[in-house]
Amino acid sequence: MPISATGNNRRAGSQGGFTLIELLVVMAVIGLLSGVVVMTWPPADPPALADARRFAADARQAAEASIVTGRPYGLALDGRGWTVLRADAAGWTPLPDVAPGLWSDGVQARPTLSGAKQAAGDSAPAIPALRFDPVGLATPFALRVEGDGASALVEVDAAGRVALRAGEEG
Repeated sequence: MPISATGNNRRAGSQGGFTLIELLVVMAVIGLLSGVVVMTWPPADPPALADARRFAADARQAAEASIVTGRPYGLALDGRGWTVLRADAAGWTPLPDVAPGLWSDGVQARPTLSGAKQAAGDSAPAIPALRFDPVGLATPFALRVEGDGASALVEVDAAGRVALRAGEEG
């Protein structure tokens, strides 16, 4: 005797579900789709470009913080990386809640404008090579970041605009 209008004649004790073949087909389709996604995923940035992106992001944040807080901010460079600084009554002090940026192994960074200087070593006072004032202006600055066959140029103009150019020769 039919149980439904369509005439489904399943026995009362049988259980519905997916067969093993159906499950294997679904798993194969998911595997193929994930393989396509992995193959089309963009490659990771070379270390020099990644470091230049982080430096440019910190420079943009320092520029914005300078305008918002009404205090000068800057970035000081040394052989290992950079530090975000803020001017106060004691001079230039590192921000306590911002970790210094470190260059990746094999990456070299050098300022390319005559006004931008790199600190001589660990004992040198932290004087920013790149400065932002509270009205949005900045010291013109350019930094070449190179390593592992890749290069990038971070430029800051007098209006405080930060630009990153990957693969630019200076």
